[in-house]
Amino acid sequence: MAYELVFTDTSKRQIKKLDTPIKKRIQIKLLEALSVPDVSKVGIQLSGEWHPYRRLRIGTYRVIFNISGNKFVVHRVQHRKDVYR
Repeated sequence: MAYELVFTDTSKRQIKKLDTPIKKRIQIKLLEALSVPDVSKVGIQLSGEWHPYRRLRIGTYRVIFNISGNKFVVHRVQHRKDVYR
């Protein structure tokens, strides 16, 4: 199943603020995640108030996303110290 990569307005703003090498790493990791046959196994399921979301670790940055139908929706992209606030 082909998944469509969708970014929320918040995640677009957060990515825009990052340095170019970090943006590249995030782009590569997201493309790798989309190429996996079973995308529902990508990342780690979060708990508590973040339960509907999954996280993908990219160095010290975290990508918070969920899978809705055939859409891979990226909600947040931030440093690990700030992402869950």
